[in-house]
Amino acid sequence: MAEFCMYLPPFAPDYSGVCSALFDLNGLIVIHDAAGCTGNYTGFDEPRWFGSQKAVFCSGLRETDAILGNEEKFIRRIQSAVQELHPDFIAFVGSPVPMVIGTDFDGLAREIEAATGLPAFGFATNGLEYYNTGAHMAGKALLERFAKDVKDAQNASNKKRRSVNILGATPLDISAENISALTRFLTENGWEVNACLYMGLTAGSLQQAGCAGVNLAISQTGARTGHEMRERFGTPCVTGLPCGEENAREVLTLLERAAQSGENATIAACAGATPEYLVIGDEVYAQSVKCALQSGFGINADAATLFGREPGLYSDTIDLPKEQDILDAVNGGRYSLVIADPLICELVDPRTASTIPIAQYGVSSKLRTQYNRALIAHEFNALIGKERPTCLKESVF
Repeated sequence: MAEFCMYLPPFAPDYSGVCSALFDLNGLIVIHDAAGCTGNYTGFDEPRWFGSQKAVFCSGLRETDAILGNEEKFIRRIQSAVQELHPDFIAFVGSPVPMVIGTDFDGLAREIEAATGLPAFGFATNGLEYYNTGAHMAGKALLERFAKDVKDAQNASNKKRRSVNILGATPLDISAENISALTRFLTENGWEVNACLYMGLTAGSLQQAGCAGVNLAISQTGARTGHEMRERFGTPCVTGLPCGEENAREVLTLLERAAQSGENATIAACAGATPEYLVIGDEVYAQSVKCALQSGFGINADAATLFGREPGLYSDTIDLPKEQDILDAVNGGRYSLVIADPLICELVDPRTASTIPIAQYGVSSKLRTQYNRALIAHEFNALIGKERPTCLKESVF
């Protein structure tokens, strides 16, 4: 019963993360299920789906197929779709039932690739992990298959020093409007965006991902990818979201320093007094907001993650793996204000703390999109400046 949720919906799962990372590319994505998981992704976990022409299909798995196996049927269906749609690659994505029956996704991918002549990926997702795990799986597979190697990756002359990759950008973490604002911010400050993984990703920019002078990881997914790209391409990674004016200036400083030194860097707040606020969400986002509150407003905060902590990233992130943990944190009387997805803010007893709701699609989906907020650079300062006086006025403290 410890895992039971009474108030919050299930957060976006791993198969949605795979599909989200692949969405902007010309791929054929097949979710291996009986339509429930496909409907969950297209109807609830993908804001770009409606009105799009993207090739995301359900395999139509049925009870007989699960018991007796009928992989040839799925391969024939994929071959037929390939002839009609002409994709650049094929992705076969798992769900809970294939996990139970032990589907060999790597083997199926090899069969599909042999039958179609196209690059094929098998992702053994199962719906039990969070979307950041799936998005990382997809990004890792794409980079291994399509990104060109950089000759002598440690030689700066083979890289575009004033160029940056944005890593870990999916609408499950950050809105398209904020990605556009982030791109403008970087461009206006002299940085060319080499590739954005994964919103707006193209086949050409994916191939050249190893040529960037530095990576900017804006989510936990991005931090994992940044570590792997450092290993392969020698590209240093700055981890953090430039929300808040002071925080944004610090990100620019760290990007410049990382491009020159080749060393990784992470945005982090200084050790402060007793925290007044609690920020909940993706770990990188929560820590970035924490830093922006301290540097821009002199407010100390705690950062908490819903999706597990990243090893070796931050030492002081609070892990909230269960709904009861969230309830205890927001209503424990320790914080005067909670910044989180609106569904989590609705759990806060107003007699205990005030809230600033900021929507995260991986948590509340399309239920609270009116709380999409502008977060990049000065826009975050404007948000806190507008919301904070109201919160303080209504607070019982």
